[in-house]
Amino acid sequence: MEELDVEGVAAEMGVCAETVRRLIRTGRLRAMRAGTRGYRIRPEWIRDYRNSTITA
Repeated sequence: MEELDVEGVAAEMGVCAETVRRLIRTGRLRAMRAGTRGYRIRPEWIRDYRNSTITA
């Protein structure tokens, strides 16, 4: 399974990298630590985030 870094997620979501980092810090976007200075995000976690923000 391919995991994306913050910059890859930002490009896919159409937002800046700092927005992705903010979503991770606030717990709204799931991520796992990669080393001491990075995150890895699975595509299904992005899908989960998007599904949680859809309003009826």
